Amino acid sequence: MMKKMLVLILSAVMLLSLAACGNSEGSAPKTTEAKKDATQAADSGDDTGETDAAATTAAPEDGEDEDISEIVIAYYCNGSATSEKDKVAEAINEITRDLIHVEVDLRPIQAGTYNEQINLMVSSNEQLDLAPTFFFGPTTFAAMTSQKQLLPLDDLLAEYGQDILKLMREDYMETTSLDGQTYAVPVNKDMVSNMYVAMRTDILEQIGMLEQGQNLKSMSELTEILAAVKEQTDLVPMAPSGSSGSVTTFMPVLVSGEFSEAKTYDRLINEYIVAFTDDPTKVVNLYETQEYKDALQVVRDWYLNGYVYKDAATTQDNNYMFVANNVAFAYFFAAENSTFMDTVSQSGYDMTVVKVASAPVTTSTVNTINWTIPVTSKEPEDAMKFLNLMYSNKEIIDLLNYGIKDVHYIVQDDGVYTFPEGMDMNNSGYFINMSWEIGNQYLAGLWTGSDPKTREISAKDNENPEISSLLGFTTNSTGLENEITAVTNVYNEYIKGLGSGILDIETELPAFNEKLKGAGIDKMVETAQTQLNEWLAEQK
Repeated sequence: MMKKMLVLILSAVMLLSLAACGNSEGSAPKTTEAKKDATQAADSGDDTGETDAAATTAAPEDGEDEDISEIVIAYYCNGSATSEKDKVAEAINEITRDLIHVEVDLRPIQAGTYNEQINLMVSSNEQLDLAPTFFFGPTTFAAMTSQKQLLPLDDLLAEYGQDILKLMREDYMETTSLDGQTYAVPVNKDMVSNMYVAMRTDILEQIGMLEQGQNLKSMSELTEILAAVKEQTDLVPMAPSGSSGSVTTFMPVLVSGEFSEAKTYDRLINEYIVAFTDDPTKVVNLYETQEYKDALQVVRDWYLNGYVYKDAATTQDNNYMFVANNVAFAYFFAAENSTFMDTVSQSGYDMTVVKVASAPVTTSTVNTINWTIPVTSKEPEDAMKFLNLMYSNKEIIDLLNYGIKDVHYIVQDDGVYTFPEGMDMNNSGYFINMSWEIGNQYLAGLWTGSDPKTREISAKDNENPEISSLLGFTTNSTGLENEITAVTNVYNEYIKGLGSGILDIETELPAFNEKLKGAGIDKMVETAQTQLNEWLAEQK
């Protein structure tokens, strides 16, 4: 009996050692598809992480057993089909049980309620092992770190995240560090972000303004088109841009006149504490700036003229859904080259798309969408093992994005993905199609309508992108918890009404700023300015 016990103990120790060697030699054999992916990546010579985790993550020996743990993964989606998420989870588990001894419980959440649900899970101490940060609200990186809701990841990355560390640029990883500790992993994605306006091509042709639409250069020219749409069709000329409710002020770009004169900025604390690209050493409250007021005024004028969807401040529908449902003519959106078609392809119509402005790669560009391990994780080591696969295993990434091959999607002859015959995003059991959210975008399949060379083009665009002079600076919000909560509450009260044009700019913008001051926004500006000054001094 004692000999048997010793054998079992030694076997367990060996298994733990293998599980910890996520980057060791002699790992499990690749599938046929994985071999093809790895060969293509090697042939291309790029460093976008296009390798298969089966080659870098150790698998158990035949006949060995180990307890299987379960991790809870939450992520947001935009009006996507998720009714068959459990089938997708089981397909993932068929891979991960043997590879890392982990099963997943998938919790896709509609983007409009993501902040609320994640905040509830964490505050109620519900198990949550992996979750991405969000664009605004209490689940931004700044908000979650200030509330001490995230676990430090350095030791976990060193032991179980070797593929992540090999893949990610060091300066990008610095954007998720505070006081020398890493609290999140940025998505490995196309970081060169652009602001676009998309318009229905058939309507432009109908009103005789296709050429003007294709060659737009200013907001005044766009206003002329919106006026014609209002006069000659039954469509709402402009839809809001997703759950933010805003029409144009949803990314760090402000435009009120010529597109070439658009202003860009770095987000330093959430949406509201910023530094403009052309004056990067000065920290300001975004909502006190003339540039912000000018951008709002354009949308306010549109709203008063009936060009903006009247319930923009309360809708949870995404911009493209207004077009797909034959309600609206146009919308603004933000995207990188690699995600351009993710939005446009869901509009349901041929769209004329014009780039309005580009934004440099900033700290917020990189650390807005990160993967984190919340403090309520019950299996942080296994969460990191799975996160490592989200950056290195194409099968896992495609399952999370598109579901099960030949069930929820098929691969066409050109390698681009599409729905099986008779299926669309309304009757598919699973369709997320948000490659910019799921770990390593460069390994995700391309959806129909995309150029098969999109990933190659994006990789080239990101070799030497325009980088903000403040990349790597992250404001430490410790001590500002009360102010952030209070300011966020005021922000939530006003931002959708202002951004959609519903509220009067002359009366409500000053009222907004007055309440922000009462909530402590000036202290936040002062704190960020002090830290920025110290950081700039260290860079010299």
